[in-house]
Amino acid sequence: MRRLAWSLLVLVASEQVSAGNLILNSRFSDGIQLWDSALPTDATFSWDPIRGVGTPTGSARLFSSTGPGFSQALFCAPTSPGDLNAWGSAFLFSAGSSPTGGFLALRFFASSDCSGSALYLVQSPSTSSALSAAETWIQVAGPEVVSPSGASSVQFTVVMTMIEATGSYALNFDNPYFVNGPPTIPVLDGAGFAVLAGLVCVAAVARLRRGSRR
Repeated sequence: MRRLAWSLLVLVASEQVSAGNLILNSRFSDGIQLWDSALPTDATFSWDPIRGVGTPTGSARLFSSTGPGFSQALFCAPTSPGDLNAWGSAFLFSAGSSPTGGFLALRFFASSDCSGSALYLVQSPSTSSALSAAETWIQVAGPEVVSPSGASSVQFTVVMTMIEATGSYALNFDNPYFVNGPPTIPVLDGAGFAVLAGLVCVAAVARLRRGSRR
């Protein structure tokens, strides 16, 4: 029940940040076009047509059969000096994977195509498969950040951490966002209110059932 409630909240949050998102094809409904990757040997970056947050279904997937190390998925977006930016993504750790970590990073560049030396780097808090239930979408977000002076582009990076030397590692991500200004998650449409109302009802019924057993 708790897993379902958390997944529904991730879905509502994802719907609210879709407007103004500078990461194109963030729903991954038909592939991982426009994304690049930086991968070690025996690692892949691919489209997963089955797992996804909401509809249409689909997500991007980082996989590695060896560790330790890092696998990265990269997207280059435009930005302007002084922009206030909100950024994040939904993560899912696969069942049966070895201990796996993940976080997000932003690198700002003076060039328009994310080439050259980075002007500034910021990272989100890290999470891991040990901190979330397998096959459950969780929301990861970095701190609000202002694009530095001279910035023309930003590289949005999803990083999967392979913690141990042996095993297999998998991290799916969906609905990554990079938007100017804070995300409008608190502003819910009719569907959002319906989801939250349903969650309230589910929580109330579960509490009554627990109370009746005492």
